Parts: sequence; structure tokens; C-alpha cells
Amino acid sequence: MKQLTFSPAAKQRVQRYLDPTKKMILDFDDGVGPFSAIGNCDMVANYRLLFVDKGMDTHDLDELVSSNLGDIFIKSELYANAQFEPKMTVRFDQAHCALPLVSPLKILTPNLELVTVDSTYQSPAYSGTHDC
Repeated sequence: MKQLTFSPAAKQRVQRYLDPTKKMILDFDDGVGPFSAIGNCDMVANYRLLFVDKGMDTHDLDELVSSNLGDIFIKSELYANAQFEPKMTVRFDQAHCALPLVSPLKILTPNLELVTVDSTYQSPAYSGTHDC
């Protein structure tokens, strides 16, 4: 099972988004699933920590990652799952007000995006080729 640890400073920054009516999702924005239309067009890894209403459809996010803030869901498909490491850490970079997501081997992203999603959210739709 994959594990994600929040440093004490990162935990303090993220705790304000925790809500018993929401579940946490660690999303690799790749264009698959209800929260991504076409992914990140500059091919840079875009990781997001989503706080999603528990009643929303999240069937694409079906694997659990344990963390010191509770369970977090990810996509179990090999192409998406391969982006995550067995052990990951979220730190707080005070100088840049950023939340780097790192593993023992690499920086997965210099800033983990935090997004709250509620029942008013409308899934993005692909509308054809576009210029980034």
C-alpha cells in the first residue's frame, strides 16, 4: 500500500480543508476521471489534492493511500498509478508558500495544488484542440 506523510507544517496548512463530509483524492491531472478534461498540456506533472463531497461519483479513484491525515484515494489504473511512489511526503516550503510532493528519489511536483470540490462542481468537458 502506498503511503503519504504530511510534514507538521504541511499538515497545519492542509488541515483547514479537512471536512467529515469530504474525501481526499490525490489526483494526477492526466485527462481521465471526473475532475480533469484534457490534463496538463505542457506535459508537466500536475498533482492535485482534491477535497470532494463524499456523495460525488469518484469511481475512477478506487485505490487507497494511507496518510497521517486519513485515507486518500488515487486512480488504480497502471498508467496513472505509476506516477505515484510507494512512499511520498508533502512538505511546506515557507519561502515560496508551496507544498512540494516528494519521494525519496525525486520531486513529484514543486507545489501540490489544493482544490475543494462540492456538489455544484461541473465536470470539465473537452471541446477540441486548443492552444495552451
